[in-house]
Amino acid sequence: MVKFIENSYADRITMKTVAAALRGNPAALAREFRRKTGVSVHSYLTAVRLRHAARLIASNVKIEAVALGVGYRSKKNFYRQFIRHFGVTPETFRRRRRTRR
Repeated sequence: MVKFIENSYADRITMKTVAAALRGNPAALAREFRRKTGVSVHSYLTAVRLRHAARLIASNVKIEAVALGVGYRSKKNFYRQFIRHFGVTPETFRRRRRTRR
């Protein structure tokens, strides 16, 4: 499941799509994933998307393009998740990365 998420993070991913790709039961796969990783599939997917987003933002890709490119259909939701994860807006994150160089 980790490999599937890492390879498909920009796509619309639900437990149904993961289960269909892996030919398993969605609830059983979700339980097993949490047991082995300590986080839900949704939390893991969010972390993967935001990790990729941070790399793109630091390389000066437009923030709207980053949001769409890592799988967010809503800029508002992307900002909310980014701030929750990193504690700053994408713009502030970019500025701070520039000053560290």
